[in-house]
Amino acid sequence: MKQRRILHASLAAAAFLSIFLVQAPLGAEELAPFSLPSLRSTATGGLHAAPADDFFAIFDNPAGFAGQQGELSAALVNLRLAGPVFDMTGLGIGFFAGAPFDLTGALSSLLDENGRLYAVLDLGGPVGFGWVGQGLGFGVFDRTTLLLNVAGVSAASASLSQEFLLTGGYAFRVPLGGTHYLDLGLQPKGFIRGSVDVSGSLTAVADALADPAALMGGQPFSLATGIGLDAGFIYSWEGAGFAFGFAARDAWSPARVALYPSLEAFMAGSAPASSSMALVEADLSVDLAWDPRFALLERLDLSPRFVVGYKDLLDLLDPVPRNPVLQVGAGFELVILDILSLRAGIADALPNAGFAVDLKAFRFGLSMYGTELGLDPGVRPLYNLMLSFEFRY
Repeated sequence: MKQRRILHASLAAAAFLSIFLVQAPLGAEELAPFSLPSLRSTATGGLHAAPADDFFAIFDNPAGFAGQQGELSAALVNLRLAGPVFDMTGLGIGFFAGAPFDLTGALSSLLDENGRLYAVLDLGGPVGFGWVGQGLGFGVFDRTTLLLNVAGVSAASASLSQEFLLTGGYAFRVPLGGTHYLDLGLQPKGFIRGSVDVSGSLTAVADALADPAALMGGQPFSLATGIGLDAGFIYSWEGAGFAFGFAARDAWSPARVALYPSLEAFMAGSAPASSSMALVEADLSVDLAWDPRFALLERLDLSPRFVVGYKDLLDLLDPVPRNPVLQVGAGFELVILDILSLRAGIADALPNAGFAVDLKAFRFGLSMYGTELGLDPGVRPLYNLMLSFEFRY
């Protein structure tokens, strides 16, 4: 009887959340999601709908607000490099050390054997203020990203963007008897992203990036503003340490995209050259998590966790979907003495690994992980390195 009640409650939650899934209008532009990667997600197989038991439940699953006592984030800094990360790091060290620096030459040295380069410099924060716990969650965040895509010396593009996200939601817990619970959460949000885009030869792109005046006055600028809604549920059997989660990230997130001749024209109050509607594509994900509950582990102050899930179920409906293997994410985390977290996982059929140290006054850590740019495993892997400092209490 109890199992039937649990099943009915879970099915009702899934049906409730499905009403928010509205497809994009025909021809609407698709926007990249407004999110912020965390050390845990990047080292354990990506965003997970279950468990969602820390501050980053804001990005994982708003249903996670219900099961937490409370955590305050004062600020954070997440620095991510993607591409030939070690070569990029070496160039950066040389630049800050005062070595002669030629941007065109530096970028040319990063090209692969086919003359291609895909690189990202991503800074999350320092704005990262918010609260999660006791059924509530809210936060305000900023993120700066430089993306460079080179298909050859005569075909290159770069996008420099700055975005802000303001979000807040509510979750509540439904007791199902014993140690069985169903948490439901909703989270409205508002976002804004400004982007300066450059294209042309590698030399032209490098010259534009090296000249702030030319970048502001001579390159197209786009401004995306919108609202969104995340939703999710988590069924947990706390007595056995099991949790099943479903998250509908950007269940409905429309935006308006205005195009200006330049950032300078936008700052001067000029009217946009054009305006159109866009949509952040919904991401439906499911996850199963297990926290083993053994007396010996507790005596040793060890807290292991296993999680596996499938990301972006809607991709299966695309005319040209990604290989389903790329959508599977799995991870393992071992917390030692509530101080050191060791992590490993797989996402996009590529390995993840990382660690984090909680010093109470602040947390820091490192993660390394892969993402696949192609539609099948191993077509064009991209490697990422992320360093994070978080002030959470």
